[in-house]
Amino acid sequence: MRALLRAGSEERAVDVALGLSILGWGIAGLVVVPADERLSPVRVTVSVLQIVIGVLMATRKPLKVRPSFGEILAALPSV
Repeated sequence: MRALLRAGSEERAVDVALGLSILGWGIAGLVVVPADERLSPVRVTVSVLQIVIGVLMATRKPLKVRPSFGEILAALPSV
């Protein structure tokens, strides 16, 4: 954990916190459910997706160059 935060800024701390939160929800989706629902295809798919996103979020590198306003507007349709 300390190695993840060593890279620096509060942006990094937020990324790690959000990543761990998403990761926790993914794991909870498999653990804190009735046994008959635990291995349903939808439950497993959503949990695996949350776990992958949590790991990617926690390990992503901070921005090196801030985007311009035009670049942000161009990216909005993808959200």
